[in-house]
Amino acid sequence: MPNEVYVGRIRSSVTHGLLTVLTLGIYYLFWQVLLNSDLRRHRGRGTQPVLLLILFLIPVVGSFTSTWLTAGAIRKIQRGADADKRTSRLIASLWSVVPVLGWALAGVVLQSGANRAWDRLHRELDHATSGPTTIECPQCSRRQDVLLNPFSPNSVLCPQCGRTGEI
Repeated sequence: MPNEVYVGRIRSSVTHGLLTVLTLGIYYLFWQVLLNSDLRRHRGRGTQPVLLLILFLIPVVGSFTSTWLTAGAIRKIQRGADADKRTSRLIASLWSVVPVLGWALAGVVLQSGANRAWDRLHRELDHATSGPTTIECPQCSRRQDVLLNPFSPNSVLCPQCGRTGEI
């Protein structure tokens, strides 16, 4: 449906930090791909998983760069959601050059920032993306389920009579 807006999943920052430490950083790589996938689905573009993994093969510079790119995407989401506090690209990226513990802290910073943006978007959308709303065509009385999106025009085409109307 073209009027849908994807809002990412809110994840626990504490769980991320603990899993990163317990797996000696392996979870951080997996989590980076998950978070960037959410960001890409929301924005329609973003850092590809293959690029993230290639960057992580380059010590220090790769970790810094991938975290910098992720933090930048989070800041754009926060700006669009008008979130109160913005994620610091520099702080997260500097933490990411320290293996394991630094990755855990960088992930906490990034996930907290993403959570703030997702929470704000969930509140703005008033759960419009969580479930369909049933509407009735005034011309033929056919009932249909639609997903509402406050960020785009809400016109609906009745599949039975062909009438277009605003919700």
